[in-house]
Amino acid sequence: MSDELLFNEYEIFGVLQNQPAAVKKRIQAILAATLLNASEHNLLQALIDEFRLNVPAIDDDRIYIAESGEAQMDVSGDPMRMICDRTQAFYIPGNKTVIAVPFEGDVEFFRVRPSSFSVLRAQRLEKANSSSPISEQTRTPRRSSAITSEP
Repeated sequence: MSDELLFNEYEIFGVLQNQPAAVKKRIQAILAATLLNASEHNLLQALIDEFRLNVPAIDDDRIYIAESGEAQMDVSGDPMRMICDRTQAFYIPGNKTVIAVPFEGDVEFFRVRPSSFSVLRAQRLEKANSSSPISEQTRTPRRSSAITSEP
């Protein structure tokens, strides 16, 4: 499983600001022969397809619990606990719930930080397949009745 945090690698502002420069660079890299022989419509469509921002759309009806059960949790970083040596892991029994969230779109957007976000973030991202990231949750989702244990 990957240890990367969701929404933590890129700023959305930077992604949006980079698009025009990336398109311009791509256009300048097109060979003159290609420009002369390709139709304007086909060339524009190819650029649109290449630089389209395919933001993920979550399929709420297909969210399910992929794994649930007891797990040992490291609480050494919890300032509300009396732990003498925080340089070492301090494990206590806890519950782990892994929630599969099917979606359509570009998985890279789960690395992009929106313009405003909560400090409560899912802790891990794993690509079970190209359309279903799995995230570990440490609290009950708001619509827990809508989440099933079967895909």
